[in-house]
Amino acid sequence: MITDLFNGQPALASIRAFEEARFALSKLDDADKPDKHTTVFVDCRDLVWAWFAESGPGGFVDFADRIVAECGDVEMQRQWNADRAGILARYIEGFDAVDPPQVAVLEVDGGLRH
Repeated sequence: MITDLFNGQPALASIRAFEEARFALSKLDDADKPDKHTTVFVDCRDLVWAWFAESGPGGFVDFADRIVAECGDVEMQRQWNADRAGILARYIEGFDAVDPPQVAVLEVDGGLRH
């Protein structure tokens, strides 16, 4: 399943890079911050949802595009190209009542670093 690609070590690496980038932005003077999304995260859940919400480079959508392109599975890539927005929406909507699996992965990896 395509969404299985979103839950492993590559996701952890992407989230950690996102956390580092946001931490660096949080240290800037307010006048130099590029947007309102440069605050420090309060817990792993907060970090994962910010990663999901980031539509630019370093965010979940960017990660998902890359991981599917690199997976080598032609059928998965075909499905992704045919219904990318739907797959992303259904994946994220599945966490209305439960934490995304990336939260547990972060907690096992030591939680927030900043």
